[in-house]
Amino acid sequence: MKARFNVRGGVAPLALAAVLALGGGGAILANRGQDADARRTKIAQELGLTQEQKSQLEALKNETRAKVKSMRESGADRSEIFDALKSAKSKGQSVLTEEQRAQLQQMRERAHQARAAAMQEKLGLTDRQMEEIKAMREQLKAQMDALRNNTDLTAEQRRTEMRQLAEQSRERFQSALTEEQRQKLESLRNEARSRRQEAGGLRQRLQRLREGAAQRRNSDRPARQTPTSVI
Repeated sequence: MKARFNVRGGVAPLALAAVLALGGGGAILANRGQDADARRTKIAQELGLTQEQKSQLEALKNETRAKVKSMRESGADRSEIFDALKSAKSKGQSVLTEEQRAQLQQMRERAHQARAAAMQEKLGLTDRQMEEIKAMREQLKAQMDALRNNTDLTAEQRRTEMRQLAEQSRERFQSALTEEQRQKLESLRNEARSRRQEAGGLRQRLQRLREGAAQRRNSDRPARQTPTSVI
């Protein structure tokens, strides 16, 4: 199985977590559990968000989640979904003060550096490899942005070219690694997949427990008596 070279151009995960998901998931459309809750709380505290700002961002998050879900169910093009997320990010940024936006940008940069350092350490990448990968990411982001802004293409043409770019980038990324590093990356991906599946199973079990508890509460309530007529 090929390792995925994941490039999130335009809408940074940390920015979305801070600006759009303070009351929901670790990213705009996901619920990552207690770790995500802790991150959102920490981000809100560091930014010094007011209760009004939190309420506005919560409403924006719910609105965007519903909109994107509807777009996906209707088969919307990925570029259209990206535009919706980009618009939501812009609205979220407008809720923040200038100082908070600057602080958020610094947090994004620190998070990116931390992710890069973690990847380098886990895979044993050299500084030269890191520079190559950085150049690949920047090139792919520029190419993807150009495709999204190309109004001469149909939605299907845009999807096809994006898939081709992504595949080419994955191949280039693979070629930059040694065989040992590729095996390590695949092992890390398998471990991450297992954790996601385990977390998903736990969420399902918790949901079933909540539903069962709700049903028991409803069944324990005394049936409402129909008033008898006094006439």
